[in-house]
Amino acid sequence: MKKLFFFTFLSALTFNSAFAQDYLSCNLKISDNKIDCPFFGACPQKELKESKSQLIVEVHEGETKKGKVQLKKVLVKPGTEDENDNKIIVFKDDQRPEKIKVEKKAEMISYDIKSGINYSVTKFGDTLDILFKTSAYELTITLSGNGRYQDYVLTDDNAISVFCEKLNKDVYEDMIAKKEALEIYKQEKAKAKVKAE
Repeated sequence: MKKLFFFTFLSALTFNSAFAQDYLSCNLKISDNKIDCPFFGACPQKELKESKSQLIVEVHEGETKKGKVQLKKVLVKPGTEDENDNKIIVFKDDQRPEKIKVEKKAEMISYDIKSGINYSVTKFGDTLDILFKTSAYELTITLSGNGRYQDYVLTDDNAISVFCEKLNKDVYEDMIAKKEALEIYKQEKAKAKVKAE
């Protein structure tokens, strides 16, 4: 009987450990791009002074997840002497350069660059061990419980603000539901504005 109870307890423990999961949510922000605007006339690139992205990693017990936050470079007036007046790096998922180019007819191109932020996330019990690594810097973070942490990761071009928090499944699903609802709201608002015009 004792052996049966022990086996059942051990099986339940193994089952729970195998399916236990947490989510790492990190808000990333570049805020120090160099923007050069003329004294007169339009300056569409000023909208790219900052760039934001969100990293979400689902990780299970005893598991390590690895990946890379990718970046891209934006050139204003490419192929001219003014090309290097602006120094703009944005996250790869930031679609504003392409949007600005089309909507404001800006002389602008963007392309992926090799430098970025490599990351790894490991879960042990209630703890997440996080490593952010670039060619210029390493940042190690440990989050437990409902932990939060804010710091900077340095690249060759920028200081990127990092705000990370550990989320359980319920909080994560609420966050995603809110994000989707806000996106629908923005789309409906944009459609209403077009109809009004």
